[in-house]
Amino acid sequence: MEPVLTQEELEAIYEAMRAETAAEPDVEEISFADGRIFTARATAEWNEVAKTLAPGFEIALANALGRRIRIDIDDAFAVEDPAGADDETPVEERPVVALLSFKNTKMLLGLGRPMAAQYIDRRTGAAADAGETDRLERDLTALERLLLRDLIDKLACALVKAAPRLGPARAELPEAAALVETRADGGQWIEVGFTERGEAGGRIWLQGSAAVFLPRPEAPGRAIVDNLKDAAVEVRVELGRCRMRVSELWSLTPGTFVPLGATVGDPVRILVGGVPKLVGEPLVSRGNIAVRVLGRVGKGIGR
Repeated sequence: MEPVLTQEELEAIYEAMRAETAAEPDVEEISFADGRIFTARATAEWNEVAKTLAPGFEIALANALGRRIRIDIDDAFAVEDPAGADDETPVEERPVVALLSFKNTKMLLGLGRPMAAQYIDRRTGAAADAGETDRLERDLTALERLLLRDLIDKLACALVKAAPRLGPARAELPEAAALVETRADGGQWIEVGFTERGEAGGRIWLQGSAAVFLPRPEAPGRAIVDNLKDAAVEVRVELGRCRMRVSELWSLTPGTFVPLGATVGDPVRILVGGVPKLVGEPLVSRGNIAVRVLGRVGKGIGR
C-alpha cells in the first residue's frame, strides 16, 4: 500500500523543493536556538576533534623544538571574548595569537610565549643563557614574527588534517585590534587547550565558532522529504472551472460544450495533493497530452 501524505508533509516537500537552489549558509550563520544544549554539543565535538588533532600537534612541535613532545588536552569550554591580552597583562604572559582564515570561518590559535621563545632560539641559534631571555618581556620583532609564521603554518596544517572540512588555512599574526574584530558576529565561541607535559611545558589553544566542527543542521522540510521520497503524490492539471445549476448539469448530453472560463493560451494550474502550486502551458509531446511548467503560483504567472 502506498504511503498517504498529509497536507503538512506535502507543504514540507514543496518548501524543500524551493530551497534546493539556496546558497549553503556559513557556519557562523547557523542559529543557536538551544543555548545550553547547543553549547554542550559543541564542546563535546571540540573535545573529539582535539583528540584527533593532538598527535599532529605533537609531531609539529617535536620537529620545531627538536625534542620529544607529549601534550595533554584541556577540556573545551565556552568563551565570551576572543583570547588575547589587554594592556595590563605582562608581556611575558601574553600568548602569541595567530588568525587562521578558512573558507567559511576564522579561528584563533594561541601559542604560549615561553614555547614561542624556545622556537625562535632554536631557529636563530641563540643559547638559553645568551642574554635573550628579554624576548619574553618585550614585543616580538619583525624577524621573530616571520619565524613564528613557519611554526603557525605547521600547526595549521595539522589542524586541517584533523578536520578536513575546514579546507585550506591562511595564517597571519595580526595586531590586537584585528583579533577583537574577528568576533564581530557575536556568536558563541569555544576554546580547547593543549598543554605540554613536564616542567618546560608550554600551552597552545584554539578558539573558534561553536558550530565550526558540528554538522550543519538539516532543515525540517528536507528531513521529511528524505523520509518520504518513495511515497506517491497525485499531480493534477486543471484546465479551467465553471459553475452550473443542477438543472444545467442534468441537461448535459454528448456534444454539449462546457465553457471553462479560460481562453486559449492561458496558463493552466498544476495541483500537488489537491493544492495549486505550479502553472504551465498545455501541449502535445510524442502524441501524449502534456504540460510545460512555467513557474509557481503567485509569482506573477498565475493565482
